[in-house]
Amino acid sequence: TSGAVDELRTQVDALRGHCDAVGRRFEDIELTCGCQPVIRSTEAAARRACLEMLERNRMPAAAAEDAVTRWVGTPELIATRIRERAALGFTTFMAEIPAPFDPETMERLIGEVRPMVEAS
Repeated sequence: TSGAVDELRTQVDALRGHCDAVGRRFEDIELTCGCQPVIRSTEAAARRACLEMLERNRMPAAAAEDAVTRWVGTPELIATRIRERAALGFTTFMAEIPAPFDPETMERLIGEVRPMVEAS
């Protein structure tokens, strides 16, 4: 799934309730969150890269404003978004990066964001 933290909290609570109702262990479910990250050293640079990617893929620029799934910003911002969702029980994060791939985002996600999240 994906969504704002408050929406995800509601979904997780509902899932817990359904698990309780049918006798399934909630802990046996791997919660997965999807996102569309664009990572750069500054918010402005990330936004420019995002707009360029949207243009290459013939998507409307307004799609850059979808902060729920499109995480555009610095490594610190992306780590914060992951931590917020991890606090709800999400353990797997799937990054959707459309072609042509964004090697800077992929490298920074692995080399900078992941260590920040693991250290917290």
